[in-house]
Amino acid sequence: MTAFAPKIYQQQVLDSVEAYFQACHELPPPSIAFEATTGA
Repeated sequence: MTAFAPKIYQQQVLDSVEAYFQACHELPPPSIAFEATTGA
C-alpha cells in the first residue's frame, strides 16, 4: 500500500482546517476563530 499524497488544493484545505481547529483551541467562540482564520 502506498502512502497518501494529497494534491496541492487538498493540502491547502487540510492546512486551513488545521488552522481553524488550532484557533478554536486558542479563542473561545468558534465564530471568532473562524474570523481569525479566514479574515472574514
